[in-house]
Amino acid sequence: MIGGGASSIQDMINRYRNNVNQLRKSGMFKRDKSYFKLKADYQYVLSKTVDYKSATKEQLAEIKAKVKRKRKQQLIKSTVIYALSAVLTFSILIYLIQPFERIPPELAHNHEIPESESLEKKFNFYVSDGDYWFAQNKWHNAAFQYSKALEIQPNNYGVQLKLANTLTFSCTNDSVQCDEARTLINKLIRKYPNNMELKALRYKTPTK
Repeated sequence: MIGGGASSIQDMINRYRNNVNQLRKSGMFKRDKSYFKLKADYQYVLSKTVDYKSATKEQLAEIKAKVKRKRKQQLIKSTVIYALSAVLTFSILIYLIQPFERIPPELAHNHEIPESESLEKKFNFYVSDGDYWFAQNKWHNAAFQYSKALEIQPNNYGVQLKLANTLTFSCTNDSVQCDEARTLINKLIRKYPNNMELKALRYKTPTK
């Protein structure tokens, strides 16, 4: 009995050892590193010195050249964007502060004069067409044509008076072009201080 029991125990031990060896070979269970092992690895890494390689003069020069090129490209890009923005802003301002330079839709096709015509014919056309639009209560169109006539004969008092009268009607009826009306009337009164027509227009034009 005793001999048989010892043999059974030895057999169990052998089987246990075989199982343990099989588990180690299969790698199914891997032990995590302990805190002390991780700490030792960390200290080992810190103890190593890092070998930083110095760049050569040629490499430094190449790096500086690349940086300069990149900065130059960024500067050019910023300058182009700024210039385009400035041109666009300037164009919008010109459009807003110079209403006479905007051709009214009604004039775009039906009320034009060929460029080949003489200045006198152009002047007479602009004045006549301004009178037409004034009779239609189209103050902006009339003012536009009178202004074109004054570009040809800037000192023509008759057209200046027509323009001042048109701007006054535009201000009193449509509440637009009031600043232009006051500016022109005051300018003409300084030139013709005793003119009653101009004083009457200034009286009709609303103040700010």
